[in-house]
Amino acid sequence: MDRIFMIAAMSLDRVIGLHNGHHFILPWGDNYSLDRQHFREVTLHHTVIMGRNTFDSIGLALPQRTNIVVTSHPVNASGIEVAESLQDAIALSKRLNPRNTIWLCGGSRIYRDGMNIANNIELTVIPEKYCETDSMQKISFPEIGKNWERLSTITHPLDGQLRIIRYVRTR
Repeated sequence: MDRIFMIAAMSLDRVIGLHNGHHFILPWGDNYSLDRQHFREVTLHHTVIMGRNTFDSIGLALPQRTNIVVTSHPVNASGIEVAESLQDAIALSKRLNPRNTIWLCGGSRIYRDGMNIANNIELTVIPEKYCETDSMQKISFPEIGKNWERLSTITHPLDGQLRIIRYVRTR
């Protein structure tokens, strides 16, 4: 069985980012660096697959990982592989690093399509809510359907506020 995980951080109201018409941002910024540390630890030495907007918000390849960007446009950055669809990205990852765990790390389209492909979800819940404004549109994590079972919920031991919820696909 393929090891395909989705990893995301979302607010209490399912927000994974805000879009101002030009750029995508994490609304919580650097306020939850332990979430970024967790992301780094679990994805290190594996494959990360992301959409073009997510890649553009990061701006560079994540070190010590195979980075694949799903886009129909060229990406001019070192350390980046490009695929035109999520299915192509997964196939490319299997060719490049057949033993790696594949981590789907955003954005919203990758998560939506990943709900039908991934075996597991690793979801950090940020204890905040965010309002949509005239200049900022909320981008949300998709609803987790009945074909997923919650495996565990842990509170980050160093933070006490962040919850990490793990789900497994049941069908």
